[in-house]
Amino acid sequence: MKKIMLIMVISLLLVGCSSGVSFISIDRNRAEKLINEENAIVIDVRTLEEYQSGHIKDSINIPIDKITIEKLEQVIPSKDNNIIVYCRSGNRSRQTAQILIDLGYTNVYDLGGINNWSGEFE
Repeated sequence: MKKIMLIMVISLLLVGCSSGVSFISIDRNRAEKLINEENAIVIDVRTLEEYQSGHIKDSINIPIDKITIEKLEQVIPSKDNNIIVYCRSGNRSRQTAQILIDLGYTNVYDLGGINNWSGEFE
């Protein structure tokens, strides 16, 4: 009986601690709409060298290994802002999207790799 009660308490704690918020994977059409109509902040999590070789217009480069809460607070005014993340292939953007969710950001979108973009490049 004590074991069952302990399992129930742990389960309730785990469910209660989960925010229920997750990031959303999007395609280029949804990304363009978020950027053009809802002023989404676009974050490129590739290295500086990758970013300099070409990036989505007006995106902000924060390499995944340089992400800190202080850096995010400098470029994202509110945890409720729409945020789109992308990288080269989609792996780093997924990781970053989850980091943002874990830090309390609520409107996080994963574009995946830059090859999913057909809009303007810089």
